[in-house]
Amino acid sequence: MGKQETLNQNTKTKTKMERELELQLELLKVVAEQNKELIFEYEAKNDEAVIYQVLNGEFEVYSTFHNFVELSEVHLSILSEEHRTKFRKNFQACMKKAAHNVCDYEVLRKNGEKEWIRFFMASVENKRHKVTKVIGRIINIQQEKIDNEMIRRRAEIDALTGVYNHKTFEEIVAKAIAIIEEGEK
Repeated sequence: MGKQETLNQNTKTKTKMERELELQLELLKVVAEQNKELIFEYEAKNDEAVIYQVLNGEFEVYSTFHNFVELSEVHLSILSEEHRTKFRKNFQACMKKAAHNVCDYEVLRKNGEKEWIRFFMASVENKRHKVTKVIGRIINIQQEKIDNEMIRRRAEIDALTGVYNHKTFEEIVAKAIAIIEEGEK
C-alpha cells in the first residue's frame, strides 16, 4: 500500500470516526432532553465546571462554576454538609485516576424546597493517564425517592389494623431503648 492509499484510508477512518462521534452526541442530546437530564463537565486545567441542559435539541449552559475546586464550599452550598463531603470524596476519587461513580444527593432549591438528584460521574484521562476532565449526568430522582418512601411505609404498616407491624415495632422499641441506655452512660 502506497503513501497516498494509506493517507486516503486514514482520512476515511477519521471521517467515519467523526461521524460516529456526531451520532453519539445527537443520541446524548435526545436522551438528555427526553429524561430532563443535566450534563456536567469539569475541566481540570481551568478549574471550571459547566452544567448544560438540552433544549430543543441543543446544549445550553445551565450554570457555570469558575474556580470549582477552590470555591467548592460556595458552589456546593446547595448540599447539606454530609452530602458536600460525599460529593467531594467522589469527585476527588474521579480526579485521582480513571473512575466512575454514582451517588444520590439531596439539594436545597432557591425556593427552600429539598429535592433529590442522582449524579453519575466519570473521569477522562489524557494519553499520559492524567485525569483532565470529569463528566457526568445529573438526574432529578425526587419522584423515585417519594415512591420508595411510600413503599417502605406500606411495608411497615399492617394493612388490616393500620398500625406498625411486629418487626417495625420491635425496631422502633430497640432504637428507643438504645437512646435511653446511651443517655444513662
